[in-house]
Amino acid sequence: GGDVRFIDTMSPVTEARGSAVLQGNRFDLTVAGGRINGLSVTQGSVSIPVLNPKGEMATITATAEGDARNMVG
Repeated sequence: GGDVRFIDTMSPVTEARGSAVLQGNRFDLTVAGGRINGLSVTQGSVSIPVLNPKGEMATITATAEGDARNMVG
């Protein structure tokens, strides 16, 4: 697994496993597992339909298991 920080202000995802596709100006990542803030991520995705110009919307989803206090802390 690897470590990744999608946004500077976001906690890093550690021990990440998954696959990614960069197609033209679009980036899609499927997460098979990892950890964030002491939570175990069992699946997730990151979709950035427009990489350039910077500042466009991204969609980040995840299913995680662990203490809910770690999610908001």
